[in-house]
Amino acid sequence: MGRAEKDARYRQSAKGKAAAKRYQQSEKGKLASAKYAQSEKGRASLAKYQQSEKGKETISIYYQSERGKLAFAKASAKSRQGEKYKVTQAKHKARRKAMPILDYPDFILWMYKVKPRCIKCNCAYGDSFEADHIIPIAEGGTNKWTNLQPLCRECHRLKSNEDISRIARLKREGGILIK
Repeated sequence: MGRAEKDARYRQSAKGKAAAKRYQQSEKGKLASAKYAQSEKGRASLAKYQQSEKGKETISIYYQSERGKLAFAKASAKSRQGEKYKVTQAKHKARRKAMPILDYPDFILWMYKVKPRCIKCNCAYGDSFEADHIIPIAEGGTNKWTNLQPLCRECHRLKSNEDISRIARLKREGGILIK
C-alpha cells in the first residue's frame, strides 16, 4: 500500500475526519479556506458544485433554513446599498413624480407616421416599440413628447443601462443631484 492510499484511508477514518474538522475551524484553516475560495481554481470548483444536483439541493435546503434566510436578507440589504440600486430607485421616484404625458397622442402619431423605425438601430419595430426619454427624468428630463424617442426593446434596454451607469458615476463624482 502506497503513501497516497494510506493518506486517503486516514482521511476517511473517524480520527482523520476529526483532525480535518479541527484544522478547518482553526485560524490557519480558515485563512487557507478563504484564500482557496478567492483563487480561480476555488471559484471554478464552487461554480461546478453549485450547478450539480447535490449542490442545488444543498443550496435549496440552506436558503430554507433560518441561517440561510438571514444570510439572504443581509445580502439583499447590502445590494440595496449599492450605487446602481440607489440611482435606479431615484429614477423610479422621479418618474412617479413627473408630470403626466399630456402630448402622448402626438408622440404616437409622429412615431408611426414619420419615424416607423428605431432611432438607434433603424430596425422596423412594428407594434412593439418603447418610448425612451432622451434626457432621463432623473437628470431633469420631462415627459413631453419632444423629450421622447421611439426605440426597439433591445436598444431601449441598452440606453437605459448606459444612463444608469452614467448617472451613478456622476453622482459618485459629485457632478449630479438627483431629486
